[in-house]
Amino acid sequence: ALISLAIISLLTLAKFVAYYFSGSLAVYSEAWHSFSDIATTLLVIASIWLGARRKEKMDEGKQIRPWTDPERLIAVGISFWLFIIAATILIQALSSKAEPVSNPLITGLVFIILSLGSYFIYRYQAIAAEAESSSALKADSQHNRTDMVISLLTGFSLVFYAIGVDLDRYI
Repeated sequence: ALISLAIISLLTLAKFVAYYFSGSLAVYSEAWHSFSDIATTLLVIASIWLGARRKEKMDEGKQIRPWTDPERLIAVGISFWLFIIAATILIQALSSKAEPVSNPLITGLVFIILSLGSYFIYRYQAIAAEAESSSALKADSQHNRTDMVISLLTGFSLVFYAIGVDLDRYI
């Protein structure tokens, strides 16, 4: 989770830099989405820590209620958090005026490359989730899998923008 946090932080910084150079609404929403991913990953780290403490209590023979499982609660929290972010980005996309995009081809290619970072995080977390039987890591790995697709869509929309097809606002 800490490795994922470091990689997500670097990807987020790269996306904000890409927005600065492009002015793309799709890049803007992707950058803020990635910023929310930092909070999501921090929740995963918290769930792993709390889960370890819960296991220690169970090993000591203390009674633990099943609905207090921190991993499950945080997995639900992550889902709720992502719903709020998605709704916010959708509202902004629908209410914002489309602006011309600068450097769409270069920015698009950068985003296609950045999608590899999301793929790496997805695979790494999926393997760790399986090894640790962590529902929070599994949920976050699937989230990063979706981020990979979103980065690819953003990248290809900017490549299309460079050849005259404006999908920026819709992406």
